[in-house]
Amino acid sequence: MKISLVVAGFMALLVCPALAAEEFFVVQNEKGNCKVSNKKDDGENKLIGTAGYATAEEAKAAKAAAPECKEGKNKKK
Repeated sequence: MKISLVVAGFMALLVCPALAAEEFFVVQNEKGNCKVSNKKDDGENKLIGTAGYATAEEAKAAKAAAPECKEGKNKKK
């Protein structure tokens, strides 16, 4: 019985960090402004690219490189 509890506790320690992992996305609103978000689809923004990023820094770099997010381009008035 004690071994089962120890194994269950160990498994919980392994699973919890995986569940807490956050993913970041580059999204664009209807005015053409891009931002980094932790929500893939919130109904108000269009996803730029096809993948999420493990860190906010990776998402910021992708935003800077995305042609849709270049300053002054694709801005709707």
